[in-house]
Amino acid sequence: MSNTDFTVTRDQIVRTALRRLSHSDPSTTDISQAVTVLNSIIRSIDFAGRWLWAITPTESTITTVGGQTAYDVETDDLQPDIIRLETVSILRGVNRTALQILDKTSFLKSPLRESSGDPAIVHLQRESRLVNQTMILYPAPTAGISIVYTYQRALHEFDAANENPDFPAEWIIPLEDQLASRLSVEYGASPDAQILLAQTADKSLKEAKAANGEPQVSLPYMRSLYF
Repeated sequence: MSNTDFTVTRDQIVRTALRRLSHSDPSTTDISQAVTVLNSIIRSIDFAGRWLWAITPTESTITTVGGQTAYDVETDDLQPDIIRLETVSILRGVNRTALQILDKTSFLKSPLRESSGDPAIVHLQRESRLVNQTMILYPAPTAGISIVYTYQRALHEFDAANENPDFPAEWIIPLEDQLASRLSVEYGASPDAQILLAQTADKSLKEAKAANGEPQVSLPYMRSLYF
């Protein structure tokens, strides 16, 4: 019976990329060094788009402390792997009030930073390490407000040899292409081969990004009731 759950492991991606560089018998060191490059590729992809499979389907919650505007991972249980916020709301019973998610410049210029009342704007303060990020709310909240949010999480890096990629199947070839291109100089590929590998990697990456879009829903044709 056919199935649709095709995937590969970390080391299969690495070995495929190295075979494209005519290196079919890599050593343990070769694989380890290639994995480091592969994980750096994943981190660069991480911030380059809004990846639908990495958006959390369930809400997380923080509870406000009176007068406190910044909420972090260690003290306030902010999720440690946030790439970007998707939705943020105040939840009171079944009633929700959406907060406006602002970039840094808009957030710093907002007059709401000096006003009072329930929080109305929110900004994710980025840091060099995700676990050091903070969620900042203004106006300063009173105590005990439930703030619920969804977010795009960080893509998972590879740790184990038999680990599957944290990507849909259509991303396997782009990951192999990107890795082969990045390693092409180190493994002595000719200038022409380097150009071809880079072009191939760019093409497959663009195709994978294009497949990330949400499907468009077409409404059924409705015949008019009026003649």
